[in-house]
Amino acid sequence: MSASAFKQSNGVAETHSLRMRLRTVTQTDHDRLENLMESLDFAVTLENYTSLLLLLLGFHRPLEARLLELDWSETGLNLKERCKSHLLVADLAHLGLDSDSIARVRNCPHLPCASTIPEAVGVLYVLEGSTLGGQLISRRIKSELGVSEVSGGSFFLAYGGRTGEMWRGFIEVL
Repeated sequence: MSASAFKQSNGVAETHSLRMRLRTVTQTDHDRLENLMESLDFAVTLENYTSLLLLLLGFHRPLEARLLELDWSETGLNLKERCKSHLLVADLAHLGLDSDSIARVRNCPHLPCASTIPEAVGVLYVLEGSTLGGQLISRRIKSELGVSEVSGGSFFLAYGGRTGEMWRGFIEVL
């Protein structure tokens, strides 16, 4: 059933229920990641930051390709505007990596299951939620490395001032 048909047939209560279910199902992983980030007192160096971006590209690029294979037309989501791997490519290039090195980044072999729209919406829930946390990371890399949205830090500020709007737009589709 498409997201729009779901909303029409089941109403707001069911939409709210789906959001709560997604929140519940992902809460343990979210808490673990949050605790890990709080407990890490790692040195923010340009080398570490670049390594992180390379890992994220190896995850986002194949996952976005998989998500784009699905038919999102009935969901009300413009998936292309939510893809962020191009921002990782731009950030890495800005930090001095050449296009051949970026193209050779190894893709993550263990991607989340996203072969149906419901599975993909679950994956997207986590990805979209991470954009909220990305703002905190962005502030840290700016203060410690001087890296901003225009100097290699665009991924963590993916939507800029539209982050809240994009999150609410995603939640409305649920």
